[in-house]
Amino acid sequence: MTSVRLGLLLVLTAFGSFGSFGCGGAADDEATTAPTTDDASSTDDDAPPAEAGAAADAADAAKEIGSENGPVAPKCPSAPLVDPLADERKACKFGRGDRVAETLGITKAMRASIPLTHLVIVMNENRSFDHYFGHLADEGQPEADGIPATFSNKDEAGKVVKPFHLSSTCLERDATHGWSPYHQKWNGGKMDGYVTESAVGGSNGHFAMGYYDKSDLPFYNFLGKTWAIGDRNFASVIGPTWPNRDYLYAATSDGVTNTGERVIKVRTIFDAMDDAKVSWSIYGSGGSRAHCVGVTSDNPNHHSLAEFFEDAKSGKLPKVSFLDPSGSQDEHPAGNVQGGEAWARSLYEAVRKSPAWPKTALIYTYDEGGGLFDHVPPPKACLASASEGKFDRLGPRVPLLVVSPYARPHHVSHVTHDHTSITRLIELLNDLPALTGRDANADALLDMFDFACPSMLDAPAAPASGKGGCP
Repeated sequence: MTSVRLGLLLVLTAFGSFGSFGCGGAADDEATTAPTTDDASSTDDDAPPAEAGAAADAADAAKEIGSENGPVAPKCPSAPLVDPLADERKACKFGRGDRVAETLGITKAMRASIPLTHLVIVMNENRSFDHYFGHLADEGQPEADGIPATFSNKDEAGKVVKPFHLSSTCLERDATHGWSPYHQKWNGGKMDGYVTESAVGGSNGHFAMGYYDKSDLPFYNFLGKTWAIGDRNFASVIGPTWPNRDYLYAATSDGVTNTGERVIKVRTIFDAMDDAKVSWSIYGSGGSRAHCVGVTSDNPNHHSLAEFFEDAKSGKLPKVSFLDPSGSQDEHPAGNVQGGEAWARSLYEAVRKSPAWPKTALIYTYDEGGGLFDHVPPPKACLASASEGKFDRLGPRVPLLVVSPYARPHHVSHVTHDHTSITRLIELLNDLPALTGRDANADALLDMFDFACPSMLDAPAAPASGKGGCP
């Protein structure tokens, strides 16, 4: 048995016991051309030899667990997560500085056994769950909570506007999504202000009730029905980009409610990783999306997108990578969403073909819903600190997809997540303390993984992304 196979055998053995515990679970510069194609017929034939060897070793190791004198094989898929501290976190019992042993019940041995060494995080712009995945239940993933037949809004004239399929992958305008109009759209949980609050600049606001389906976004449909998707993943704030990205990077917006208000000066996940000597990079060909917390493109850890594709191909990705889109890659309305989908597809292909794939998780999400409709009222949230009382509720749902050999395949998570769940996953994997009360009480996405059963080591090639949707 090779050293890689032996190492993975030990990891999988450890997660047999872990499973029994209950865990189964910006600048608009020119877009960089990704060194991948959009060919739906692409295969694994061109995968680097190191990747093919590592994947084969992992698969063989899994098969060999439970051999005559060895440990018993884990039952696959392993049981869904039983979260022993969920009630305490819901009650906001934990705070800044707490580690996952206290807040998630993950011991040092369990944490050390988690077979992920690379996180790749992609946060695009301004799309809600219903807007993209409202019909996923009809298109390959029946467990997803999509658009109810009874859901509607009224326009300023009192006309009922039901969700409808958009005829173009470009919107007529950017929907209002600042702190105040977004709260009007939420309307105390009625979710009935999307049309009236979007009726600005000569628009009747009906476009805010529009959605896309697999005919527009075939690659995203593939992700949603193949990998793990969360249908209770919420933005961190009922508001726009900056405060939501602040929560991803710092687990607080330090009182900031609107984009451009001010750069916050607080401890960030980047500071925590630096102090712990955890390798990280922001890859992007424009300005840094983390400039809202003071991390600019001048930071030595900021690299071009071309360097990401090189690092993925060589297997030299850092422990944590943030991928920043530029231009049409970010999917920000009113731009063509198919440009962002094609970019997201190129990232998927680069990661699944990387020698690092057997130990990688690729996470796709969106900073906020862009003022576009979603029918699920966001729940209450734990405060980052006592002084931030107005941030006591999560924002409307946004897509969240986890792609990894250890992602639960064809799985829908109904657990409440927000951006700080990603922050907490970084902290879990690298033994970092919570930054604030918000991430201390987050769940770390554990229910979306099955660490005992790497069933997706042979990741399928992506279908072609959508084309021709924006005349």
